[in-house]
Amino acid sequence: MAERGVYTAAEQKMLADFKERSAQLTGWIGETPAEGFPYPAHRIATRELIEHMASAADFRNPLYRDEAYARNTRWGGIVAPPFYYHAILHGGGICPLFIPPEEGIVRMELSLMAHKTDFYKHIRLGDYFRIWYGPSQLVDITRPGKDSLRQFMSTRVISYINQNDEVVCSDTDYHYYTILPPAENRGPEKFSIMESLPPMPGMTMDLEYTEEYRYTKEDIAVIDRLYNAEMRRGGKTLFWEDVNVGDELPPVVMGPLTTWDSVVALQGFGAACVTMNDLRQMNADTVIIDRKTHVPVMDIEFHLTDQGAKRFHSYSTTPIGPPILHFFARLITNWAGDDGYLRRLTWRNFANTAFGDTVFGRAKVTRKFVEDGEHMVELDVWMESIRGYVSNVGPSIVSLLAREETIACNKSPAFRAASLVESDARAAGIQAEACSSGIQIGDRIRIKDRPDWPMPGGYRLANQTATVHDVVDYSRGYVLARLDEKATGIDVRVPLGFRSDSIEKI
Repeated sequence: MAERGVYTAAEQKMLADFKERSAQLTGWIGETPAEGFPYPAHRIATRELIEHMASAADFRNPLYRDEAYARNTRWGGIVAPPFYYHAILHGGGICPLFIPPEEGIVRMELSLMAHKTDFYKHIRLGDYFRIWYGPSQLVDITRPGKDSLRQFMSTRVISYINQNDEVVCSDTDYHYYTILPPAENRGPEKFSIMESLPPMPGMTMDLEYTEEYRYTKEDIAVIDRLYNAEMRRGGKTLFWEDVNVGDELPPVVMGPLTTWDSVVALQGFGAACVTMNDLRQMNADTVIIDRKTHVPVMDIEFHLTDQGAKRFHSYSTTPIGPPILHFFARLITNWAGDDGYLRRLTWRNFANTAFGDTVFGRAKVTRKFVEDGEHMVELDVWMESIRGYVSNVGPSIVSLLAREETIACNKSPAFRAASLVESDARAAGIQAEACSSGIQIGDRIRIKDRPDWPMPGGYRLANQTATVHDVVDYSRGYVLARLDEKATGIDVRVPLGFRSDSIEKI
């Protein structure tokens, strides 16, 4: 049994080592690749870089590429897509936990990571940046109970500061670690897996690889029709007073996803620029040695091919983070229009989205509030796979114009973003013991039918039964559950995400 705040000698040494390595990483990021940061930073927001990012993020939005259009918006010129900061610094700097093998195994639960981004200023053509890499810190989130294992949440904050000494945005990463008892089967040399099997002694990674999703010609035609019908508000102002709690945002669609989507995303933020020979010399931490062939490969290759995913003992491929974040941002900015401003998005990954799958983005207004004079709307945002489960969530806050200020008071639409108040626990969506619907870990549930399901043939998971593996209590609550039958083409041992209002307890 692990007790929160009470550590063995090996754990104390691990924590001291983590603190020392975190201190070494903390500071200003240099201009050239260095240990821990394998790619060169793009310090200047050039037109070419913004256009590359715009192509990957939202190709049809003129605010990011059409100067004549952008000049007549609230912002007075071209602005970069919300998650442009990935082009400034793309990857590196994770401070992992290490513990002697005889004491246990540290498992980094990548499928339960979270990223919170706060936006304060648009990035514009010609802006240039300094990057402050803050210290990584650990929070002990070990649960009570006689069978509990040691769990930590690691946080780090990276701030992007422009030529005017303004923080344009800050990105907070959350990673979750579980310390497993010693076992002979420790997996690949760099122990990282992209699934959420229950931590247990002697755990082996023998998940069946996900079945390829098959479409009809009618399916593809429906997807294309949904994409072409996507609603974009553009220059038509959405006023804060006209938004109501419970409003649903017009959905968006992306897919079927292929390797090309990841390639375009890589081009968008400029990571694919150094060959493997040089990467092996500059940053060994991102390189995995295949145990069978001894071929060195990049850890990001998990997001490119089935072979790469299998090499990492994953149950499927899955897109890298930026296209998921771009997808959420497109859903939100389509609705908020040019005058709206995305202030915060917290991304939480529940399960993989295999290449070949199509995803649907949905959102609902959960709260309206005014903070420091700014009129804001909180959104519950989620991504559903065509297989029927929620793969990612992105609860967000959007700043809108207020009709009373801009029309009745005859004020020009000024914008001054302040820091939003929210605890790290809520922002990261730390697992809760029960969600707002009252469903708890271990409960048996049934998946409800979905009359709103957009694809022909209806909702395939209707009336499927499952066992709740975990709960994440955002505004409406989500659960991770293991289906009794292989109805999705994914190994039934993999927990999949469901909204609490889409399930019922049995």
